[in-house]
Amino acid sequence: EFKRAGTDHKSLIMPSGAMSGVSLADGIKTRFDDMKHGKKTNRYMQMKMSDDSKEIVIDKEAPKSDSYEDFVGQLPSDQCRYAVVDFAYQGNETGLKEVLIFVVWCPDNASVKQKMLYASSKDAVKATCTGVAAEIQATDFDEISTDAVLEKLGAKK
Repeated sequence: EFKRAGTDHKSLIMPSGAMSGVSLADGIKTRFDDMKHGKKTNRYMQMKMSDDSKEIVIDKEAPKSDSYEDFVGQLPSDQCRYAVVDFAYQGNETGLKEVLIFVVWCPDNASVKQKMLYASSKDAVKATCTGVAAEIQATDFDEISTDAVLEKLGAKK
């Protein structure tokens, strides 16, 4: 709900916290911490809004045997999602590197209401999932491609 700022009817501000009031489900922080601290048994943890839009819940998890391309391929084309992904790539001199990335997926085909809800709730997820190598905000599959992530990480040749 918006509140009027002062007497200027055109000045609207978000309520304090600039968040939608959505909370994170139990288990998200623990699962993230496991991924972050070397217990990387999952390739990704994907999150979505609960049906009543009051809580961010775990939607899917996938084993390490899944690839980044598997993650991208299963994203819905008309619904938003958050995800923490264990992104593996070939470093220039260091061999295989694995880093955690935070993905905000808001495809063009998602409803405006859903995009606004995910945008206003993103900071709650980011505050819990600290220490990721990069944040990827994508509205189409080109923006979330392996090359786009490598570029964001500064690892693209």
